[in-house]
Amino acid sequence: MGGITCLLLLLWAGVTVSTVLDLQKRLLRGQTCKSTERLYHVELTIITSKGIFYCGGTLLKNQWILTAKHCWNEGETIKARLGVHPGPYKPADEQTIKRHEIFTDADGKVHDILLLKLPKPANIGPASLPVCGTHPPLKATVQMAGHSYTSEKTKYKRSDTLQCANVKVVQCAVNYTESHQHVFCGADAGVTSVPGDSGSGVVYEGKIYGVTHEGYPTDHETQNSFMDICHKDYIQWINQIIAT
Repeated sequence: MGGITCLLLLLWAGVTVSTVLDLQKRLLRGQTCKSTERLYHVELTIITSKGIFYCGGTLLKNQWILTAKHCWNEGETIKARLGVHPGPYKPADEQTIKRHEIFTDADGKVHDILLLKLPKPANIGPASLPVCGTHPPLKATVQMAGHSYTSEKTKYKRSDTLQCANVKVVQCAVNYTESHQHVFCGADAGVTSVPGDSGSGVVYEGKIYGVTHEGYPTDHETQNSFMDICHKDYIQWINQIIAT
């Protein structure tokens, strides 16, 4: 366990062990998403001096993408691929991001939530944001997604199709308020986030309620953490930005 913990800490710090490697999260033991759902999913390619990394994102309105802040840093090039589900992806559907907005709280702390603006409007329908007043309750089923592998035998090989997986909302094993993040968590037997697509939308009752978050190493390796976009600070910020 000590070796695994050390490796996770190195990944969290941004250490790369190959020129092309996913350090974010993707899904293990998912299944191909239905062809009629998640048409708003965006695949993000992050090009850095250390290699190429991948994340997922969610199209909001026609030009804004919601994703995780840890998917991108200053000086990196990020490309957004639209229409990746149900596919096939076409090169003309790729745009290079030029504008971003980062959520920073009143104390100046940056949270793991990011908005990216496409240079040109997308020609696909956006996701629906919830009218926040309630949150997915404990034991409710939420859906994650990503271009994941479904077996350890294909580890580190990205899926050609968008994968979906359901988990139940559970009590978080980590106190995320200590890091000033507002998070809810999900888990289910056999469904695990592994290196790949962070930033993808988390769906509850047909609306986006969360963003897949990297989280921190814990003994609960099958627990998934999600940025809670229904937290009043996040949803107000999102609505204000995408209105511009």
